[in-house]
Formats: sequence, structure tokens, C-alpha cells
Amino acid sequence: MSDPSKIPASVIPIFDGSNYKQWSTIITGICRHNNSWSVVKPGGNRTPTTDPAEKAAWEEKNDKALGLFTIYMHPTLHRFLTKEDGSDRTAGEVWDELKKSYGKANAITGFVDFQTLTRTVFTTETPLRSQITSMEASRARCIEAGIQVTESMFCLMMLTALPASWSTFTSSFLTGKKVADLTSTVVSVVIYQEESLRVAQRSNDGVNRISSTTSKPRRCTHCGGTNHIVDNCWDLHGKPQNSNNKGKGNQNNSGQGGGNRKKKKGGGGGGNNNNNGGNNSGQSGSGSGSNNRSVNTSSSSTQSISVSVLRVG
Repeated sequence: MSDPSKIPASVIPIFDGSNYKQWSTIITGICRHNNSWSVVKPGGNRTPTTDPAEKAAWEEKNDKALGLFTIYMHPTLHRFLTKEDGSDRTAGEVWDELKKSYGKANAITGFVDFQTLTRTVFTTETPLRSQITSMEASRARCIEAGIQVTESMFCLMMLTALPASWSTFTSSFLTGKKVADLTSTVVSVVIYQEESLRVAQRSNDGVNRISSTTSKPRRCTHCGGTNHIVDNCWDLHGKPQNSNNKGKGNQNNSGQGGGNRKKKKGGGGGGNNNNNGGNNSGQSGSGSGSNNRSVNTSSSSTQSISVSVLRVG
């Protein structure tokens, strides 16, 4: 902060005659920081002493303040740096001349503040409270300069400054009201309440969008299947060895239907069934088990007939 050349212009505005209050406030802070305020402020050490060391210290502070004024003043105002006879003014003298010419509200400063007041457009990027506070400060400076901004007029200015997306709110709020009955306190409170509702609504919309995204079914980005992801896609990675699914389509293990399984009984899918000592290969379903039993029964009957014939012979 001690080197004014390294301070961005966005931090210290260039004094052009219309922004004295803002400029003087910032310059005061910088002078306090670089230890030069003592030679600038009214009642301070504005004249050097005869002691060589003290005089050198005073001149250093004076040069710091004058350098700061020169850098952050518009060239057309550099005339305040010198007296009528062409000699240099001290930092304290320059400060007094600037305050005398621009410290009090006048037509120029009043016009700038009124222009700012009427051209303000609120943005949703920053809280409306701080923006309305800035408008109130501009209104106070206008009144100080002799420009009357009535309560109802200021209310209309605040409503006009609202973003275009608030047009429905403005119409609804003004319906059935008289302009003369409007107060800045009521209008600002209603605006703050509406802002809170809109912020909450945007937060809910964001949560709903996230919820709808995460609830979507899984889908393979390769084949388009919805019961597996690309990491399990058989088209890319092959069919697992432990799966004998005969079903069609590219499915993961959880989606496979069927498969050869050994059954202890004849019911259900096909398999090997040992019934009454006969080895028969079942084809499928419960019918396989019934056929096996019928064949076994027939075989037993044939054996009985053969034994009876032998005995008779």
C-alpha cells in the first residue's frame, strides 16, 4: 500500500471533481497507512521545522502525499498543486483547496448523484440490500445538494431498478395502492421478502434437477441396454464362464433367464432323473418324470410275463 503506483485504479478512483467524498475517504486511508497523514490533516504538522533531521522527515511525508494526489487526480485539476505565483503548495494546502472547492454539495455533485439514482439497475448477482443501501446514500447526497427526492418518488425508483424478471411482482405489489401512500421502508422490506422466496425457489429447483438425474436407470453406453453398464457389457468383455444362459440379448448376470440346473425331482427344467432304479434322460418339464415311470412299469410287466411262460413250459 505504501507504493501508490502498485495500487489498482479500481481501488482508488481518479478524482474528477464529482467524486470528492469517495476519493477523499480512500486517500485519507492511504495517507494514514504510509504515515503521511500528519502533514495533510487540518491541525497537523503542516510546516517543516528548522531541525535538519525533522525537516527531512517532514519533506518525505509531504512528497508522499503530493505524489498520491498527483497520480489520482485528473490532469485538469493539477492546477490545485501550485499557487497563483507558480510556487508549490504543501500537501496540507492542496487538501484544503480541494475541500473548499468540492467538499460541499454543489450542482455538479448533485447532478452526478441524481443521475446515478435514476439510472440504477439492480442485479441478481449481489444481494439487493446492499444495492438499495447505495441508492439511499445517493438520495441523501441529492437532498444535501438541494435536489428534493420525495418518499414516493424514491419508492418508484427502487421498483424501476428491479430486474425485468420482477415485472410481475411490481405489478402485483402496486395493484390497489396509491403512490402517495408508498414508503421506502415498506417497499424495501417487501423486496427483501420476495428476494428470499426466489433464492429458496432456485435452491429447490437445483435439488430437484439433481434428484431427477440420479434416479435415472442404468444404461450401457455401448449397446444401449438398461440392465447393465458398459463395464459389464458382454459385447465388449465376453460372456462370463459361470453363466450358461441361452437367452437372447446382451444382459448382465442378474438379468439372465434360465440356465441348466440339476434337479432332484422331475419337476421344473430338464435334467437327469433316477426314478425306480431306471436311468432316463429327461427332456424338460414334469412330463419327463411321468414318461420315465411309465417305461419302468412296462418293463416290469414284460419280465413277469416271461417268467410265467417259462414255468408253464
